Amino acid sequence: DGEDTGKTVDLSADNDWTAVFTNLAEFKDGEKIEYTIAEVDTLDGYVCKVEKINENEYTVTNTHEPSKTEVKVSKVWEDEDDKDDLRPDTVTIKLLADGEDTGISLDLSADNEWTATFTNLPEYKEGKKIDYTVKEINVAEGYKVKVEKVSENEYKVINTHEPTVPGEPTTKTGESLGAYSLIGLLMLGLGIVLAIIKKKYRKNPDQD
Repeated sequence: DGEDTGKTVDLSADNDWTAVFTNLAEFKDGEKIEYTIAEVDTLDGYVCKVEKINENEYTVTNTHEPSKTEVKVSKVWEDEDDKDDLRPDTVTIKLLADGEDTGISLDLSADNEWTATFTNLPEYKEGKKIDYTVKEINVAEGYKVKVEKVSENEYKVINTHEPTVPGEPTTKTGESLGAYSLIGLLMLGLGIVLAIIKKKYRKNPDQD
């Protein structure tokens, strides 16, 4: 009748998780006693549910609900406010669990202020806490990427670009040297031709 009788039983694999309360009074003050049960000290991470099978039988179901976590990621741009106009509209960040690709990714853009969160993630696997990390894929050309861990559940992905200096040659060093070498060879060849013509003219001043 909702009152604690002081009687308990222990369930375990040794008794196949089944036991019986015996030698119980059926009536009190001429009225039939309603017996119910309750689990004591429910385990953390489990939800306990009691179901009445019949008047004298109950099933206690313990359901484990895996704890969940989330991982926040933010994008930081170090490119002098996109001075060279190379910043992409969107970047894709994928989630790794213990170094393995989870197949989960999200996009960061100006629309979400370059910040998003991976949610509803299992916190443990086989009793061990999962180590979540992030990685940017398809890094934009001209940028270097670095991932910094802000806290256990937050990462910062930094993209760095060194803007070109005004007046700085746009060609690569090797290409510049090659161009200058070609010009030098052309000038040298022209000088040789002019020297030959001048020499011939001195020998035959009347020749056209």
